[in-house]
Amino acid sequence: MTNQSNEKSKNGKRLALILLALLLIAAIAFGAYTYSKYVTQTEGSGTATVAKWGYTVTIGDSDAAGYTDGLGFSKNYTTSGAANGDTAAVIASSTSNNVVAPGAKGSTTFSITGEAEVTAKVTATLDGDQIFLYLKADNGNTYVYNPIVYTYDDVSGDIDTVNDELATFTSDLAANAETINLANNVVSWEWAFEKEAGATLKKVSGNGAETISITADQVDILDTALGQLIAGGTPTTSTISVGGTTYYIPTKDNTNDYRTVESVTLSITITQTQGNN
Repeated sequence: MTNQSNEKSKNGKRLALILLALLLIAAIAFGAYTYSKYVTQTEGSGTATVAKWGYTVTIGDSDAAGYTDGLGFSKNYTTSGAANGDTAAVIASSTSNNVVAPGAKGSTTFSITGEAEVTAKVTATLDGDQIFLYLKADNGNTYVYNPIVYTYDDVSGDIDTVNDELATFTSDLAANAETINLANNVVSWEWAFEKEAGATLKKVSGNGAETISITADQVDILDTALGQLIAGGTPTTSTISVGGTTYYIPTKDNTNDYRTVESVTLSITITQTQGNN
């Protein structure tokens, strides 16, 4: 009886070991199947640097004698332009302000150098407020006198006229082009000491465009009026007459009819573009 029990026990152990072995084989088989799926994999990578922007714009010349700002206005002038000091100056400020007067003149140079890895566009503008006198005419129209004349590329006139000419400077720059060196582009200005020809009054109100030529003596009267107005006085001459029309010079109380400060800005801008896309 005991031998039969021992035999059954041995058989049971054998069966258990066989089942355990089968389970282990099955686990290995299924595990191998799980980790044997087809796999295809690829990767892409890259690096890039910021495109170069290497343009430099320079306005004015800090080494130019007497220049105290970007357009060449100064505290002192000789007969040839701005001066380092008031020694031998024919125009000299009594304050720390830059001054202008008949005989004053100046200029500024703007330059562009460098290159870039993108396309770009250059634009130039001249903007601001000029010294002026508004003269009311007895024909009902109003005319303006601007004593300071600007010049760029042989075109002379007021700020608007020279700004229109500066627009022709606009140009496109190619990516990776040769290093540019757009130097010695000069904008100049002058308040003529003697204006023998070309002085005008420009109509600013009324129908149609019109300019009125005035004589050198009449220019002297208007220039003197500006000097008296900045000094706080009323011009001693109140009118000029041209071709039978009377033009009235403003008094010190008519502050909207004159300006005694020249404020001008020359701007050079380089802007990235998207080419022809």
